Amino acid sequence: MMLQAIAHQKKYGVSKPWQQEGVSATEPIALVYSEPNSRIKIGMAYGQIGKRLLLIKASKSGTKNPTLYTGEGFVVRENGSIRVTPYVVVRDMWWLDENRSSLYKRFGISSDRLDQLHQFANEHLNQAEAALTRKDYQQALKLARAAWGYESRAYPDVKKTGNDVVNGVMFYLALLIPFAYFMERLIFAFPTVQKQIMGTGAIFLVVFFFLAQVHPAFQITTTPVIILIAFVVLALTAIVISIIVRKFEEQVEKIKQEGSQVYKADVGRLSASAAAFSLGISNMRKRKGRTILTCSTLVILTFTVISFTSVRTFMHPNSTNLPSVTPRYTGMLIRDQYWNPLEEPVVNSITNDLQKTQIAEKDLRLLLRKRLGQKGKSREQIDVEIEAIMAQLRQQGTLIEQGEESILRVYNIVAPRAWYQSAGTGDQSFVQLERTANPQDPVPPVNTTTGQPKTYSATMLVGMSPNEPGVTGIDRYLQYGRWYHPDDEGEWPTQWPYACVLPKGMADLLGITEADMGKATVSVYGADFTVTGVLGIGFKDLQDNDGEELTPVDYQLMQQQEARGGGAQGQNQAMEGELEKYIHLPPDAVAILPYEVVMNQGGTLRSVAVNMEIQPGDPAVFSAADKLDLIMAPLMNRIALDFFVGKDRDTYLYSSIGMTSFSGMGNLFIPILIASLIVLNTMLGAVYERVREISIYSSVGLAPVHIAFLFLAEACVYAIVGAVLGYLLGQAVATVLVNFGLLAGLTLNYSSMSTVVATIIVMIVVIGSTLYPAIKASRMAVPDIERKWQLPEPEGDEWHFDLPFTVLAEESLGLNIFMRDYFEAHADESASDFYTDQVTFGRTPAEVEGKDEEAYNISMMVWLAPYDLGVSQSIRLVTSPVGGEEEELYKIHLDVHRESGEIASWKRVNRRFLNLVRKQLLIWRTFSADIRGEFHERGRQESEAETAPGVGGLVAQPAD
Repeated sequence: MMLQAIAHQKKYGVSKPWQQEGVSATEPIALVYSEPNSRIKIGMAYGQIGKRLLLIKASKSGTKNPTLYTGEGFVVRENGSIRVTPYVVVRDMWWLDENRSSLYKRFGISSDRLDQLHQFANEHLNQAEAALTRKDYQQALKLARAAWGYESRAYPDVKKTGNDVVNGVMFYLALLIPFAYFMERLIFAFPTVQKQIMGTGAIFLVVFFFLAQVHPAFQITTTPVIILIAFVVLALTAIVISIIVRKFEEQVEKIKQEGSQVYKADVGRLSASAAAFSLGISNMRKRKGRTILTCSTLVILTFTVISFTSVRTFMHPNSTNLPSVTPRYTGMLIRDQYWNPLEEPVVNSITNDLQKTQIAEKDLRLLLRKRLGQKGKSREQIDVEIEAIMAQLRQQGTLIEQGEESILRVYNIVAPRAWYQSAGTGDQSFVQLERTANPQDPVPPVNTTTGQPKTYSATMLVGMSPNEPGVTGIDRYLQYGRWYHPDDEGEWPTQWPYACVLPKGMADLLGITEADMGKATVSVYGADFTVTGVLGIGFKDLQDNDGEELTPVDYQLMQQQEARGGGAQGQNQAMEGELEKYIHLPPDAVAILPYEVVMNQGGTLRSVAVNMEIQPGDPAVFSAADKLDLIMAPLMNRIALDFFVGKDRDTYLYSSIGMTSFSGMGNLFIPILIASLIVLNTMLGAVYERVREISIYSSVGLAPVHIAFLFLAEACVYAIVGAVLGYLLGQAVATVLVNFGLLAGLTLNYSSMSTVVATIIVMIVVIGSTLYPAIKASRMAVPDIERKWQLPEPEGDEWHFDLPFTVLAEESLGLNIFMRDYFEAHADESASDFYTDQVTFGRTPAEVEGKDEEAYNISMMVWLAPYDLGVSQSIRLVTSPVGGEEEELYKIHLDVHRESGEIASWKRVNRRFLNLVRKQLLIWRTFSADIRGEFHERGRQESEAETAPGVGGLVAQPAD
């Protein structure tokens, strides 16, 4: 990405080297084009990792307005270039992060992980500047790359810290909407809707502007007003979407009812919630003193939780033990988890950083202090011994003064590996090797059958460096000859790097014997290579620190096993708890050539091994394991790669991840417990003093769950009011402390993680403390009455139910028409709950206390789900007069006769069927008088049609 610092037209471009997928070789250079004398800024990013390179010419001048500052840009001149690019990149990124993090710290916002990475980058940047002053450019590039590694990991944290602050304020703005409504109801309680809206809006704006003065999000953003506008747009959008969805659902339900004659009814959740909150707030207004004291308790609790809890982010080097792997050497192996190619610059970076690396004196002191402390020595003895060791190292010239800090240089062996295959991954690959003549071997053996030179078709070529024996000890597996090295080229018929090592089976087929070492040559792609050594059969047992062979992966065999369902399950399906084990080619299928030859041929870098055992020139004050720890600790902080590390007799998978920890929660247990008990006591008192109100709510038809929700709604009011006011108090106090410099080492973090989590904890405490009182209130609504419908036991195959419903005489006909429609709507076998057949509706004469009355009945066959149980039954729903003084009331009776199915299954599945019938009777009660009248009119018309000659209608059935 490239931007002009001051631009009106886009007149610039960039060209990068084309890199083929699966190929390591690439030219690490890019060209940027722009108009002469214009200023440009350059940024480079990679996938989800984000930006890792910035060239913006940043400086300390950005401290005036860090939020808007993005550097001055570089002036484009003819034949211009940016020299020592890694140093310039890390300097720009460091100043950009420094300006922004300094702004955050002015408001008490900090991150331990960010500060640590930023400090490491600064130390290496200063050392790189000193190296440039000494004109030690190689050391300067090495230090600049190290600083770049630290700062490129710090840069995302800087952006994340700022984004978290803004995200946190959005959470509280969302709480401000219900908070403003609750405060209007508690303080003003205007009677008209217009005044309620005006009062709620005024409270929202007042609190918002107060929050804007104390919250740092409005100071670190470029356009603070956008936060308010964005939130208002978001809130209005949510309201509009909810209205549209609700209207859509209503229309769909209406169409469904018209088509199927199946009705549903439910208490509107929004209306029920609004009524519950309104009642809860009105009760809080009646008891102002208790409300003020309870809210004050929650405000103090919120302030305490926010002030004494913090979220700390830091770098955590993670190591996973691989018990099934025995390390080959003390050191590390770098490779992709799925053996994908690595980029070629990885070798240069690892070689520059680790072949000759530096250990800081302070890190060495910490190691020595830890080791001597484990021996039980006193603090004074430890200090004396450490100073003696340091003096000895200075006298030997091992400890070198470099600026303000001394360093210790150590040496490692780096060995890259490359693979070459003539075909794509997974396809059959062949590389032809042919025995050739040379001055030292003028008459090589030929094929006895054809008389042609002997040939061998290898599957792949492996590139290894002359350093490989120093890492894995591969030379110990040579049956004869020796490993190739540039110093031996005078003995060969070819020049370096035209040398190779062959496996025993391949050498035998090419007619190469022990006497031919350093004399015989083989041709690979037209170039002759001297055979310097032959690997014996034991080479197949040589494994690296990852527990796998040094030969390439056999992709064809892997694909075959995957197709059969065995072996590895694909790149993204590694076995849980262990690494995926790959199948490698046998030794006789590969020829080993120098690394640079294979790369020049088009090979790909696959792994880099680093041996960190004690080398000549290393000080003798620590072991190989100590040396590894001293190198890996800073390396893990700046390189986001996985390493297979061998240490002592164990192998570990090292990775560096960002960790988050909560601190201070243990000290808040007692305050949280006290606050929860206060809320519990308050809500229990509210329940017992409102026993009469609860009975009234139950009498007017409120369900127990709705009565419980009344108290939960009141708790929600307490939670939101206490959380918002407590947060505002905490922000105000923190602002005063920061402005007057009274923090005295206290770190305040306004990231969304800490404050939002703290606020949610308070709200959970308040609502959780109200659950028991709410349950008590719901139980008090129906005292001494069963809360669940208990079904009677059947009498053989007969089951009789007196349903707990009555209906007025003038509504009985309409109710039966409604129920008949409901049953007829289930006359389809695709119905999910039950399906019916032979649904008939009729009138029967009934004698009640000597009077002739009329009853209604609905008869049908019913099959109950799940249908594979084979449960069927005939039912009869009878609506008959109650009799006695209740002359105008009709009762409802249900008779069930089992036709098929086991009795246990019949009893079990009938509960759901009876609940469905019961719900339909409840729905009838929710209908308006007009809808009930429509059903009654339909029944009357059918009755008239029955009496008309030649017209069938209601079926008259004899009474039982």
